[in-house]
Amino acid sequence: RAQDDPRRLTPQQAHRRSSLVLERYSGDDPPARYALIVGVCSYTGARELRSTCENAKRIREALLRDYGYQDGRVVLLTDDNPANRGAPCTAGSIRHAIEEIGSQIRREQAADIEGAQNSTFLFFYSGHGVRRTFAGATQSDDLFYGELAPAGAFEAVNSPRSESFLDVRQLREDIPKAIPSRQRMIILDACFSGTAIRHDDQHVQYGVASNQSNPTEFVLTAATESQTAIGEIEGPAWQHLSVFTYALLDGDEGSAEARF
Repeated sequence: RAQDDPRRLTPQQAHRRSSLVLERYSGDDPPARYALIVGVCSYTGARELRSTCENAKRIREALLRDYGYQDGRVVLLTDDNPANRGAPCTAGSIRHAIEEIGSQIRREQAADIEGAQNSTFLFFYSGHGVRRTFAGATQSDDLFYGELAPAGAFEAVNSPRSESFLDVRQLREDIPKAIPSRQRMIILDACFSGTAIRHDDQHVQYGVASNQSNPTEFVLTAATESQTAIGEIEGPAWQHLSVFTYALLDGDEGSAEARF
């Protein structure tokens, strides 16, 4: 949030802490790990984003390869994914996917499948984000709220805004209602994504909580509430990824610091 906010992370800290959360349960009772990975790359004209779908695909690959996730529990939504049969990543399709994963977790919990009672859920979004001002807000309040702008959001001028955009704070409220996991991690690679962190937030974990019996929420954003996120930078070293996603995937000690 603010420049002097001690909760802000360097790229290598972001990588280390996200890795700690993903690997949190590594004992005799490992969790069932579920994830919804979203990459929106169907924007056109001045809004075109080149790295977003690649960001999502690479996050999925890392989860399956390095963090013990299973293919049947990781849902990938990208505009260029043939499995989606050309359906864009709209706000409706994202909400539907969250509900479907919640239903899957409940079925597996009811069947007493190993790890389901001790599950984790990861939501990753790469795409446009926008910021709006609260009417009548004062300096002691949150001045802004943020929205994710998935496919079709900017074109849906005649639809209610709540149907086309995703209010990031509402998303934080909806995910725990839909997802019965003990641990939830929300990673937003979007402009103004810091609006997901409320002015009076106390319970968001920027590290790993020690009490495993309580639900833990971890929120990591690519920008503060007033910043734009940096997209793809030219050059093969960046692997066609955004700066934030690159730091998450390759943020080992020294390497990220040398590039930022």
